[in-house]
Amino acid sequence: MKIWILQRQAGLLRRLSWLLAGVCAVGCADPEPPESKPVRYTEHLVCAVKSEGERLQHMYRIDFASAQAEFVGGFGGRILSVVSRQLRVAPDEVRITFAIDSAQPHQEFEVIIQRERLSYLVVRNQNQGQERLSGRCSVLDGQQLRNRPVGLKVSVSTQ
Repeated sequence: MKIWILQRQAGLLRRLSWLLAGVCAVGCADPEPPESKPVRYTEHLVCAVKSEGERLQHMYRIDFASAQAEFVGGFGGRILSVVSRQLRVAPDEVRITFAIDSAQPHQEFEVIIQRERLSYLVVRNQNQGQERLSGRCSVLDGQQLRNRPVGLKVSVSTQ
């Protein structure tokens, strides 16, 4: 009789352990990260500069809501597509910082777009110092870049 009672208790304990394992598998799992909103680029620009006799064109897509921008273009070599490291918005200008991770050594450049006149400045940090390229931009689509924000608004995005 004692053996039957012990077997019954062991069976109950085994079922209870499976039940607890099942509950923990559902409740103890890492929660899924919240879905990030997709970037909705509202501003589309084409900017042109002259460098050593070459005319370079750069394209930008900007989303002020998520403080992100995308650059497509080059500096006389291969064409790059990079996402911004930082976006700062002021009443008179927009400053965007990009990093070229695949470059050896790591290269960064900052883009400054003057909001009213759409003048354009690219400052590249290189081994031998800074290179400054200036030109103009044209807005293909969007209104937020040309509209001055009320007060000072600063947006920062780091990736």
